[in-house]
Amino acid sequence: MEVIEMKTVHEVSKLTGLTIRTLRHYDDIGLLKVQRTGEGVSNDRKLYSDEDIEKLFTIMIYKELDVPLKTIKEIMQSPSYDRSRSLEEQIEKLKAKRRHLSNIITCAEFIYAYGTELLSGNNFSPSGIDQMAKQIRSSHGYKATRKRVQSLDKNQLGSMVEELWDTLERLAKVSDLNDYSVIEACVTDFAKSFASIGNIEVTEGILTGLAFMFFSEDGAFSIAVDEIGGEETHLEVMCALLLVCLKSWSRSIIPLAHKAIEENSDSTMRELWHAMEKSFGKELLEGSSLQEYFDYVWVCFWTGMMLLDDEETLKALCLGSETRLTEGEVMLLQKRTADLIGVTANIDLGGK
Repeated sequence: MEVIEMKTVHEVSKLTGLTIRTLRHYDDIGLLKVQRTGEGVSNDRKLYSDEDIEKLFTIMIYKELDVPLKTIKEIMQSPSYDRSRSLEEQIEKLKAKRRHLSNIITCAEFIYAYGTELLSGNNFSPSGIDQMAKQIRSSHGYKATRKRVQSLDKNQLGSMVEELWDTLERLAKVSDLNDYSVIEACVTDFAKSFASIGNIEVTEGILTGLAFMFFSEDGAFSIAVDEIGGEETHLEVMCALLLVCLKSWSRSIIPLAHKAIEENSDSTMRELWHAMEKSFGKELLEGSSLQEYFDYVWVCFWTGMMLLDDEETLKALCLGSETRLTEGEVMLLQKRTADLIGVTANIDLGGK
């Protein structure tokens, strides 16, 4: 006859890492009722079978997913409860949690590299952290930055972070869109400081990427500049970065866009798309799908076109009104490019 080995509450506590008080609480609320030795035998001790311990590990998994004890009890005592299926579901949820923790680590490494002042980014929602981590990983020079940061000593890294913070402060205080030379100088200094930590080149792709780090008010950099310059300073900084990009687009992308509208041929559309890839940073495709990259490009480009609706902006950039593209023209180009490369033109450009 097989002898079933039972474990005491002390042994189970040591095995699971749960306190004796926690185990007793589970028993008291009926979440995990265990056998007893009986009145008068060793003070009526609780004894756990292998099945009890399996249930306990299931409870621990639910707790790791922040499921309340009351809900766990309802789930496990339901007539339709299937332990195997339930564990499969919890494994998938735990994998998602692991991915989220990995994203938190990525954001923490980024904050470590670019300064503790950006710790306010910890206010992100879970989905915001996941999105930020994805953007960080797909950004140009992420791996180079990690490698370089690991090679720097504390003083070297501190000096770089201090310079980055100084240039960010200067950028946050730029508000006069008429003085383009000042804006360009501040944007260039900030971009160079940012890129220096990863020892990467400042490109248009870096500038557009930096611009859209300030798109959301919940972003770490956005929170930082709003603390310096007041509410919505992050939008002014985003516009400042895009202005510098626009100056370059006026010599490359925009003329090609007008040409593509006039000629309506695959060759000119392909020429326009290649110019956009070069300007917006084709390396971003390494960390995202073609559809995600396409959406990013058109959001950036359309935001830039909206800036050109302002006469003062045109004047500051020394551009003529013929540079502009209408909403209808941008939507047309978006659809034609999408058809050409095989993605969906789903960016809503309305609300102008």
